[in-house]
Amino acid sequence: MVDTPDYALYKEVGGYLFDKYGDGSDGGQFFKTFPEFHDYSFNNPMVILGNQSMGQDTPLKGVLVSKPAITIHVFGDIEALEDVQDVKQSIYSYLMKLSTVGEYRVELDPRNLINTVSQEQEDNLRLWHATLDVTFKVN
Repeated sequence: MVDTPDYALYKEVGGYLFDKYGDGSDGGQFFKTFPEFHDYSFNNPMVILGNQSMGQDTPLKGVLVSKPAITIHVFGDIEALEDVQDVKQSIYSYLMKLSTVGEYRVELDPRNLINTVSQEQEDNLRLWHATLDVTFKVN
């Protein structure tokens, strides 16, 4: 069975993040779901694979275009903005070059890209929270 474009994107990006940053439950930086922040030391930024979705668009008469999207979160210590930015930039560079997911050819859609960094307070933790919310077009 062939994966839908959004799930193929989720598996591709999740595999890359796991390989690059290591399993968070085993001392690495990558988590598939939000963990308890108090259990993480934040010596290195935490990377979390967030939501996935897929929209449909018909920019040309009779042509249906799939637009899978994925959100990636990076959390880091409030004193380590440069580390958070470095991780975010590394992931962004990977996403910009991504051209195939599963059986689909994809292209980043720059009109639907959200790239933010904000401060966040989680109980007694003060963190930087970077978000990459990217949408691709399936060619």
